[in-house]
Amino acid sequence: MELSRYTSVDTFAAATQAFLLRNEAHNHLLLGILAERRQKSGAGQLPYMALVEEKGRGPVAAALRTPPWNLLLSWPFADSAIDLVATRYWPMRLARAGGRPACWANRE
Repeated sequence: MELSRYTSVDTFAAATQAFLLRNEAHNHLLLGILAERRQKSGAGQLPYMALVEEKGRGPVAAALRTPPWNLLLSWPFADSAIDLVATRYWPMRLARAGGRPACWANRE
């Protein structure tokens, strides 16, 4: 499993669009933010954009954050990708709950 960070909204949109559109009803907010950011390139802070891919399966998770708003996760978001995104996104502040990242609490 590999996490890739993006600095270009256009490149991230191209890499995630097919994955996000498979479940468009769940990912409409992510798709809308990407569409808006593509129109307003250079406006505001660069968002945090990450894609998790699994060999042979392609994308299994996408994450996007546009400050000051919280991190948005795609649906589906592979359980196996949660720890990877959490440790890369919050490397110094990762709270552990029962040996797992605190974000697992919301998944159970």
